[in-house]
Amino acid sequence: MAKLFLILILFIPLVCLSLEGVKIKKNDKKSLLTIVIPKKINLSLNEIKKYFQSIEINKTVELKIYYFSSGVETVTMNDNKFIMGRKKSIIKALLKIRKNKKLYKVHFISSIGNSRLIVFKKLAAKVHEITKKYM
Repeated sequence: MAKLFLILILFIPLVCLSLEGVKIKKNDKKSLLTIVIPKKINLSLNEIKKYFQSIEINKTVELKIYYFSSGVETVTMNDNKFIMGRKKSIIKALLKIRKNKKLYKVHFISSIGNSRLIVFKKLAAKVHEITKKYM
């Protein structure tokens, strides 16, 4: 019982921290799109919201971004040669689809690309593809 109590004490602050963030809402008569970006993630809402402007949704959808990396440039020296490299950008998110104010479907989605723009476009395309299934 003591172990369970300790786990709950350690888990609750993590949940509270991850729920802080910024929201974008796209209101229509039928749909509501909310994007939540925690403060600890170095990503601005203006960068990502323009890729979701053309998505048509007829359900309430919440996209929570929980991981983002814009890529890392590496320089390696091998036999007096410098080798430049770059790791790809990646974004991971939780997509919640609600129907009649009840949680209907949940999807973990991720997108990988060579630049931030490609990653955001792929993420928006995946959100559109998933939400289109449940129209």
